[in-house]
Amino acid sequence: MSRTSVVVRVSLYKYIRSTPLIPDNDLGERCEEGGIRAGRRQGTEGLCVGPLLAGGNATRYVSLSMDRFSFDRQLPLSANLRRLFQHELRDAEGELRGAGGGDRDGRIHEFRRHMKRVRSLLRLTHGMLGEEIYRRENARFRDAARKLAGSRDAAVLVLTLAALANAEPPAVPESPAVVRLRELLQANHRETVEADVVHDATMARVADEMKTALDTLQDWPLDDRPGCIAEGLRRTYARGRRAMRRALTDATSESYHEWRKQVKYLWHQVELFEPGRPDVPAPLSQALHGLSIVLGDDHDLVLLHKALERLSAQVVGLSGPRGLADAITSRQKVLRAQASECGIRIYAESPEAFAGRLIAY
Repeated sequence: MSRTSVVVRVSLYKYIRSTPLIPDNDLGERCEEGGIRAGRRQGTEGLCVGPLLAGGNATRYVSLSMDRFSFDRQLPLSANLRRLFQHELRDAEGELRGAGGGDRDGRIHEFRRHMKRVRSLLRLTHGMLGEEIYRRENARFRDAARKLAGSRDAAVLVLTLAALANAEPPAVPESPAVVRLRELLQANHRETVEADVVHDATMARVADEMKTALDTLQDWPLDDRPGCIAEGLRRTYARGRRAMRRALTDATSESYHEWRKQVKYLWHQVELFEPGRPDVPAPLSQALHGLSIVLGDDHDLVLLHKALERLSAQVVGLSGPRGLADAITSRQKVLRAQASECGIRIYAESPEAFAGRLIAY
């Protein structure tokens, strides 16, 4: 296990065990409706860090960026915001143009990470930018990430199946159905990667879009009003809180996926306020990162289950598909219990109190 993974595990464990659980009555009632007893620990060691301990597919997400996505206290707020936007957009463009080298899947993963940070910044500065600019730019970066999602999804299916098979003990035993499904998923990934001409052209077009965004950045009305940032934080936290309530109540794949997106937005916003060494993340930021990992693994299992259903005709007659489906469902139950425990603590404050605390810093 890498040193970074150890830092992630220890920071998250300390945060969850040290943070008091003080949900309001409404939140507690909704958690009860969703089958989770608010305020009661589940008695599971390392709860909320299951994917990290399992040694499975979580490791591909845990690499923490060593660049500091944070405010520079020596700069005015407007200069900070413009610097952050510029940094993320330039790096995003560079990834698509191959400036840093690496394989295509890795570059696309990094590009999409930059897009999440940019969209988090947009949500933080919504009040400064105004509705027209916010909607235009949010759509630009959302659509850019979507154009390159196919390759990422194909790779994740292969990795998620491998994680289930390689866990200790294996979550799903090797079977003819598992072997055949692995072959089909790997073939699908190869086909996606081998579409070089189309894929390279798409990456070049999206890189040009990043350059256009950089050219227009100087015209964005960013200013030094901390109240706008406080409102952005409050709104992001409130949306995540509502998304958690829906997920715990509805327990649908769509509601958990929406919660995951809101957690990522908040995680990147919290990063901005945290000082210190870049290789030792602060507990709140790392707890949010850990929660996004748990919810991300749940979403990957949803995609794997859909792939199993889609390819069922090609594995019919082979032993093992039912066992794989059961293993996916079982793993999701564990992940969702972990997400509930972690989320209830992170979202225990009121949105106003949370935003006020970070802005006061």
